[in-house]
Amino acid sequence: MSLQERQVKPIYDALETGSLKAALQTCNKILKKQPNNDLVKALKALTLVRSNKNEESSTLCDEILARKPTEDIVLATLSHSLRNLGRHEDVTAMYDEAYKKQPNNEELGAQTFMANAKISNWKVAQQVSTKMHKMFKDDRYLYWSIMAAVLQANDPHTPAPTRSMLFGLSLRLIETAQTSSFTTPDRFYLHLSILFEMGRLSEAHKLLSTPAGQHLCATSLVIDEVRSQVAVKRNVWKAEGELAKERLEGMQDAEKQEEQEQEQEENRRDRNWLTFLAFLDSVFSKQSEFSLKATIPELDRIRDPKEVIREKQLEEEDKTERERMRVKMGAKEEKEEPEVIETTLEERVKDAKAFLEKLADKDGSEERGSLLALLELERRIRDESELPSEEGVYVRFLARYLQTFGSKPSCYDDSRPYVASLTELEIQQFRTVLDDIPANTSTEANVRRLINTIKLRRITLSPSEITLESETEAAEQYVKYYHDALPIGKSLPVTDLQPADDLAVLAAEVYVSMWTLSGNISYISTAAIFLESALRRSKHNYQFRIMLIRLYRLLATPGLALDHYRTLNPRQMQTDTLSHLILSRAATFSLASIGDLTMPNECLEASQIYTSNSSETAEMIARAFSHEKYSQVQDFILFEDRLDNSLQRDLTKMEHVRMRLTHEPAVPETIDVELLEFRFIFDRIHHDNRDFTILPNHQPRGQSFDQQTVLGGVHPAFGWLEFWLKIYVRALSQASDYDENAKDKTVDPVYLKLVPQMEDLRPLQERVSRASEEELAELTQDEKAFWQYTSALAEWLEPHHAATRPPKLKANGEEVVRMEPLPAPEWSDPPEAVTKYFQDAITRLAEVGDGKHLPWEALHIAQLAQEAFVLFTIQTQRFKVTTKKKADHLTQVLKTLRADATASLKILSENLQKLGESESSLEKRRAMTVDAERVVPKLDHDFAFETSKRITDARKRIFDGMAKGIIKISTTHS
Repeated sequence: MSLQERQVKPIYDALETGSLKAALQTCNKILKKQPNNDLVKALKALTLVRSNKNEESSTLCDEILARKPTEDIVLATLSHSLRNLGRHEDVTAMYDEAYKKQPNNEELGAQTFMANAKISNWKVAQQVSTKMHKMFKDDRYLYWSIMAAVLQANDPHTPAPTRSMLFGLSLRLIETAQTSSFTTPDRFYLHLSILFEMGRLSEAHKLLSTPAGQHLCATSLVIDEVRSQVAVKRNVWKAEGELAKERLEGMQDAEKQEEQEQEQEENRRDRNWLTFLAFLDSVFSKQSEFSLKATIPELDRIRDPKEVIREKQLEEEDKTERERMRVKMGAKEEKEEPEVIETTLEERVKDAKAFLEKLADKDGSEERGSLLALLELERRIRDESELPSEEGVYVRFLARYLQTFGSKPSCYDDSRPYVASLTELEIQQFRTVLDDIPANTSTEANVRRLINTIKLRRITLSPSEITLESETEAAEQYVKYYHDALPIGKSLPVTDLQPADDLAVLAAEVYVSMWTLSGNISYISTAAIFLESALRRSKHNYQFRIMLIRLYRLLATPGLALDHYRTLNPRQMQTDTLSHLILSRAATFSLASIGDLTMPNECLEASQIYTSNSSETAEMIARAFSHEKYSQVQDFILFEDRLDNSLQRDLTKMEHVRMRLTHEPAVPETIDVELLEFRFIFDRIHHDNRDFTILPNHQPRGQSFDQQTVLGGVHPAFGWLEFWLKIYVRALSQASDYDENAKDKTVDPVYLKLVPQMEDLRPLQERVSRASEEELAELTQDEKAFWQYTSALAEWLEPHHAATRPPKLKANGEEVVRMEPLPAPEWSDPPEAVTKYFQDAITRLAEVGDGKHLPWEALHIAQLAQEAFVLFTIQTQRFKVTTKKKADHLTQVLKTLRADATASLKILSENLQKLGESESSLEKRRAMTVDAERVVPKLDHDFAFETSKRITDARKRIFDGMAKGIIKISTTHS
């Protein structure tokens, strides 16, 4: 061990054990004797950044960078600190500088390539890898260069001419490489993907048809998927269908078996659902479209219009450029002759049905894929063709599937899409089948069959068949079955789920349906009490907890909802897909105004995945290059993009700022930073990764538990986000004196870099002053009133802000000159939407406090009124009178408005507090308990009363807290 290694070993040990103080002391001790020891300095910078002393760490990093280090260990250590500080470009610059000094250092060259790859700097990465290939003659670096060129071409911001050039360059390099692309599946994948992007499908087919290509298809799922997609694009459906059929049948020919390297593996019948789909696609060839690029499963419920427009622009650019290149090079456009299929669709369908029925007979109860394929075939006949569907065959196949797999947990999910396609006559026929299944709870298999039967019957019900009486009878029956089936799981470990759990889920859904039919809120609390009771017997049932989260938010008990959410303990990617359960409209339940930061902190914790995403995904991309897994690189990049541009990320950001401004004073620095970030978010193309399918859904046709229990009846999405961004961008713009031309150093430089990325060149005020119908459709009644207030206030104040704020600088040639100040506007009285808003809020609170509305609505109204006053304060703080300034007419009017709003908020607070007291009374608890016992058979009285107490106490806490917060806000800003 060298002297330096012995010196720094205690530092490494301290960092590994988290002893940051000891690590820092050791660093300082060594630096006293060796002030220019770059490695120790780098370790000290890393210690400081882990201690959240970012400013000190950044300064120390600058000192090391100024010395331009070249040692591998120093560079690696310093890169960790720089990435934690968000200084990714400095990492690449550091490695670039070091590599220039040591061009013969192969390891340093590889690190330089990886540093650029981690920040998607594909142009430089391609240049570095090309240089390394020329220097070290390793084909691995050539493929790095090719992959980097392909990724640069696939970048949405790369112009069409450059994209065509990059694909052509990549293909030339891969075809002239000393080592063939057949050497590894991923190199071959890269070769095929380039041909696919260039539309040269015949060449791809020829490569796949070679012995080496066929061998890779047989041994690599990635290549086989590409083969299938190339075949589909070339419209060779007959061959693809025959191959799928052969795989489904299994290898029957002995000579074929001997040709395979893994005889036993190949002899197995293929029951992959994708193989069934490929076979059905070959029957209905015109209905299928495929793409080579492997994408993350599509989660979007509503596509961002900006994303659609951008995709269309890129498609047009691509089409124009390819045509230009074809004409320029005198090349003939490649035309793929579709394979002539002599048989008619009717004949293919008949043959397919016979083949699948034969498979189903052979598989029996061992494999369910063939029976599902028969159902899928029938669905396509009626949905994707003009062929007549054989009468009764759909119901016959469903009955056969239910009889064979009715005791499987997957039965309902498998059958649901096909039951949804039944006609009214077929529904009656299918119900007859369901009615013949006995309601037996004697064994676990019978309980599962009963549960599947109930679920399938319930989703066939129409709205006209649902009445309060029928739902009451159904709930009693489900609860009875639930209690009858509980003994089956009596001996199970506490970690296991009860076989009867789905019956409790069904009963709770029925209670929610009874609320929608009657408007009686007691059914919501009854559902919550019953699920809490069921949770005692099945503590790890996540569906119970998710349903309770929804119900408790409706009941204005966010603390209880948060307890269940934390018990679910979503991690990593789950926080992006599931945090909407607790953070959707989270500001409604925030008590940040009285110093309770529970909800803001939950926003920060849920946002950690986005902070770690860049570094962790960057490492995965680097590993994929290192191991030459080119088929995975694009997946990682797409994954990173979906998280970086996650809709939930910015919905959470919006909620956090709304809560933060009720807790912290809106100082100029905060206003400027948030304004710049919101302007960037405003033009971002978002991906909706949220998972709503995790919620149970066994409600009748036209209904869903999700829509019945979401706050306001609609999920906040792209429109809701743009609505709030417009409000805050407009308000913060009026409060800010920030001038981009002034280069104000008080604003974090990271936000300054966001400004040039704006794509919409219309004036900002024009872009944020109108709300579209799509945005308004995602709002509640009270949010629409809030928009009218903030919009009217901003329009009334804007001329006064323009005349009062310091004139901005403007570039005039090489000089920067200050613009002339605007004259004072003509006076106009404040609009009625501004003067009456807070009084209208009092009226609205009285309307929803009648016991017939859900409790959360009262909090919603109160929180919006509180937020309206905060925004009023932010937008009018420049007009406040100081001791040296004489009050003008505007200031006097604003003072009157502020006083009226304060008086209204005081009344609102008092009414909210009274409402909270009435909700937590002993009579309320007893009534809630009685209502639950009346509806739920065998409900334990003591448990029901205790749960009722928890609900009412939690509701009182949030009502009291909101009431106190309103008073504090109105006092602070008056």
